[in-house]
Amino acid sequence: MSHALSTQATLQISFQEGFSKDEVHILLNGSESCRMAEVSTQSPRRTAILGLSDIPGPVHMEIRLPFRNVSKSVQVQDPRHLLLDVSLSPESEICYTFLRHIN
Repeated sequence: MSHALSTQATLQISFQEGFSKDEVHILLNGSESCRMAEVSTQSPRRTAILGLSDIPGPVHMEIRLPFRNVSKSVQVQDPRHLLLDVSLSPESEICYTFLRHIN
Protein backbone atom coordinates (compact mmCIF):
# COMPACT_ATOMS: atom_id res chain seq x y z
CA MET A 1 0.00 0.00 0.00
CA SER A 2 2.81 2.46 0.74
CA HIS A 3 4.19 1.80 -2.74
CA ALA A 4 0.93 3.02 -4.28
CA LEU A 5 1.13 6.22 -2.24
CA SER A 6 4.68 6.92 -3.39
CA THR A 7 3.64 6.83 -7.06
CA GLN A 8 0.50 8.90 -6.56
CA ALA A 9 0.51 12.27 -8.27
CA THR A 10 0.54 15.18 -5.85
CA LEU A 11 0.01 18.91 -5.80
CA GLN A 12 2.13 20.59 -3.11
CA ILE A 13 1.15 24.04 -1.88
CA SER A 14 3.65 25.86 0.32
CA PHE A 15 2.40 28.82 2.35
CA GLN A 16 5.02 31.57 2.40
CA GLU A 17 4.69 35.21 3.50
CA GLY A 18 1.81 37.14 5.05
CA PHE A 19 -0.18 34.46 6.88
CA SER A 20 -1.04 34.98 10.54
CA LYS A 21 -3.05 32.19 12.18
CA ASP A 22 -5.21 31.92 9.07
CA GLU A 23 -7.61 29.15 8.20
CA VAL A 24 -7.07 28.02 4.61
CA HIS A 25 -9.45 25.96 2.48
CA ILE A 26 -8.31 24.45 -0.82
CA LEU A 27 -10.89 23.31 -3.33
CA LEU A 28 -10.21 21.25 -6.44
CA ASN A 29 -12.93 21.25 -9.09
CA GLY A 30 -15.39 22.68 -6.56
CA SER A 31 -14.80 20.07 -3.83
CA GLU A 32 -12.88 20.84 -0.64
CA SER A 33 -9.64 18.86 -0.69
CA CYS A 34 -7.84 20.38 2.27
CA ARG A 35 -8.55 22.56 5.29
CA MET A 36 -5.70 23.92 7.40
CA ALA A 37 -5.89 25.95 10.60
CA GLU A 38 -3.36 28.29 12.21
CA VAL A 39 -1.29 28.84 9.04
CA SER A 40 1.33 31.46 9.98
CA THR A 41 4.45 32.88 8.41
CA GLN A 42 6.00 33.26 11.87
CA SER A 43 5.94 29.50 12.52
CA PRO A 44 7.67 26.86 10.41
CA ARG A 45 6.25 26.98 6.91
CA ARG A 46 3.26 24.76 6.28
CA THR A 47 2.75 22.71 3.15
CA ALA A 48 -0.46 21.10 1.92
CA ILE A 49 0.14 17.93 -0.06
CA LEU A 50 -2.92 16.92 -2.05
CA GLY A 51 -3.20 13.49 -3.66
CA LEU A 52 -4.47 13.64 -7.23
CA SER A 53 -4.83 9.98 -8.18
CA ASP A 54 -8.31 10.42 -9.66
CA ILE A 55 -8.16 14.05 -10.83
CA PRO A 56 -7.07 14.52 -14.45
CA GLY A 57 -6.00 17.96 -15.66
CA PRO A 58 -7.01 20.63 -16.17
CA VAL A 59 -8.04 21.33 -12.58
CA HIS A 60 -9.84 24.38 -11.24
CA MET A 61 -8.22 25.21 -7.90
CA GLU A 62 -9.52 27.73 -5.41
CA ILE A 63 -7.69 28.91 -2.29
CA ARG A 64 -9.99 30.47 0.33
CA LEU A 65 -9.27 32.35 3.55
CA PRO A 66 -12.81 32.50 4.93
CA PHE A 67 -12.10 34.72 7.95
CA ARG A 68 -10.44 37.34 5.73
CA ASN A 69 -13.18 36.88 3.12
CA VAL A 70 -10.68 36.47 0.26
CA SER A 71 -10.13 33.78 -2.32
CA LYS A 72 -8.12 33.16 -5.46
CA SER A 73 -8.95 30.83 -8.35
CA VAL A 74 -6.49 29.37 -10.80
CA GLN A 75 -6.75 26.88 -13.65
CA VAL A 76 -3.99 24.26 -13.52
CA GLN A 77 -3.46 22.45 -16.81
CA ASP A 78 -1.41 19.54 -15.47
CA PRO A 79 -1.51 19.36 -11.65
CA ARG A 80 0.64 16.21 -11.29
CA HIS A 81 3.76 16.75 -9.19
CA LEU A 82 3.32 20.53 -9.15
CA LEU A 83 4.85 22.78 -6.50
CA LEU A 84 3.03 26.03 -5.77
CA ASP A 85 4.12 28.88 -3.47
CA VAL A 86 1.28 30.93 -1.99
CA SER A 87 1.74 34.27 -0.21
CA LEU A 88 -0.61 36.85 1.22
CA SER A 89 0.01 40.53 0.46
CA PRO A 90 -0.37 43.26 3.12
CA GLU A 91 -3.71 44.07 1.40
CA SER A 92 -4.83 40.43 1.94
CA GLU A 93 -4.50 39.53 -1.73
CA ILE A 94 -3.58 35.90 -2.38
CA CYS A 95 -0.54 35.65 -4.67
CA TYR A 96 0.90 32.45 -6.12
CA THR A 97 3.88 31.24 -8.10
CA PHE A 98 4.32 27.90 -9.81
CA LEU A 99 7.82 26.82 -8.82
CA ARG A 100 8.39 23.76 -10.93
CA HIS A 101 6.79 20.77 -12.46
CA ILE A 102 8.45 17.42 -11.85
CA ASN A 103 7.94 14.91 -14.66
